[in-house]
Amino acid sequence: MTATTCAWYFTESHANDHAAQRFDAETQLLAYRIKDRMSAYEQVLRGGTGLFRASSQITRDEWRNYVSSLQLDQHFPGIQGVGFSLRIRPADMAEHIRQIQAEGFPDYRVKPAGEREEYTSIIYLEPFDERNRQALGYDMFSHPTRRAAMQRARDTGAAAMSGKVELVQEITEVKQAGFLLYLPVYTTQGIPATLDSRRKTLLGYVYSPFRANDLMRGILQEGDSRVSFSIYDGKQSASNALLYDGDGDAELKLDAVSREPKFISATSIDIAGRSWMITFRSTPVFEAGFFLRSPAALLGGGCFSAHYCLLLAGCSPPLGSAL
Repeated sequence: MTATTCAWYFTESHANDHAAQRFDAETQLLAYRIKDRMSAYEQVLRGGTGLFRASSQITRDEWRNYVSSLQLDQHFPGIQGVGFSLRIRPADMAEHIRQIQAEGFPDYRVKPAGEREEYTSIIYLEPFDERNRQALGYDMFSHPTRRAAMQRARDTGAAAMSGKVELVQEITEVKQAGFLLYLPVYTTQGIPATLDSRRKTLLGYVYSPFRANDLMRGILQEGDSRVSFSIYDGKQSASNALLYDGDGDAELKLDAVSREPKFISATSIDIAGRSWMITFRSTPVFEAGFFLRSPAALLGGGCFSAHYCLLLAGCSPPLGSAL
């Protein structure tokens, strides 16, 4: 029995080590996919800033054609759209509104209303579907979380991701957490050399809004994963910072299976100047691939194997031994 117990222990330990290694590999792959996809979206925005460098003024049709050529649904699933937010000085507001209304939007206004030292307005956002139409004219600079990312993009000349927000595109009862990615556009050909000149020559922002659940579903299309994960805005897993709940999205409820995950881990990743905390959990499907038999079954199988080996060797098993 001692040899059988040792064999059982070795088998169980080996399965556990193998599962732990596989779990680590899958979590690293998921973290890589998320960072890689966000890098791809940043490149999409860089293409948009290139349009403005190539032309003194981009028309609505030119912007629509650019975004259409990207084939977002096919190549970038999970993105809500690609847009441009124009910086507006208070003295220019009346003329700005007149111009946009003349383009076929007679009810256009910059929202929210009110006097501010500086305004921005979303004037392009494609695809211009029902959700994205809600964003036309919205001054993202009026919102503290969005403004913090826009200021960081403006001052650094680099991509900047916002914290968790509720997008203006959330027009249904079931709402998703969201965030935004910004790249600044200057009136100069390159990024101005000084902070003061970057602030003075800012034209606006090429940006993308993201609905977190849609984004993660798009990323998971790249391959099946048997590991569930959640994403938190920031470096801690605080409930009010939850961006994406993998268990909830997959309708995987721990109460339903009366168990706790066998493997849990967490990692922090940095994307465009902001940190995300990702927590990973093994799912029942993952664990079933490594722990199909219970310890009792393994022990019973070991006892049978030991008994059989004794018979082959021409020895009688000890009295009282069990099959």
